[in-house]
This record gives sequence, structure tokens and C-alpha cells, in this order.
Amino acid sequence: MMHDHAADIDMCLVGEKGVGKTMILQAFAEMLGYRRMTVFCFKDLMARDLLQSRCTDAMGQTEWRDSAIV
Repeated sequence: MMHDHAADIDMCLVGEKGVGKTMILQAFAEMLGYRRMTVFCFKDLMARDLLQSRCTDAMGQTEWRDSAIV
């Protein structure tokens, strides 16, 4: 992970529930002094779901709001 990070390569941790993905990311972020944000993905997740969420305003109109990672 450190090598990929130094080479500016994006990474994605994938694995079954409980194998330590969050723990390894937390340790990695702490070593580098980074804040971290966990994004939970699921089978039906679409690319747009990572960037925006659909909601309605006070008038009932649909609008799209940027997610925390934008």
C-alpha cells in the first residue's frame, strides 16, 4: 500500500466482512497523518451513488446533493 501510495496509484480494499479492511486503512492513515473516511459499498451501488444522493426539497422537488467524498 505504501509503495502504491508513493507512486500515486489509487487503491480499493475489498474483502469479506470482518477481515480487517477498516483496521488496515486506519493504521495506514495514522502512519501518514491522514484523516480517513470509510465508504461502505454494496452489490447494487452505482457510480453516481458514490458522488451524489437524491433528495427532495421543501416543495417536494427532486434534487441531487453531493456526497461527503465530493
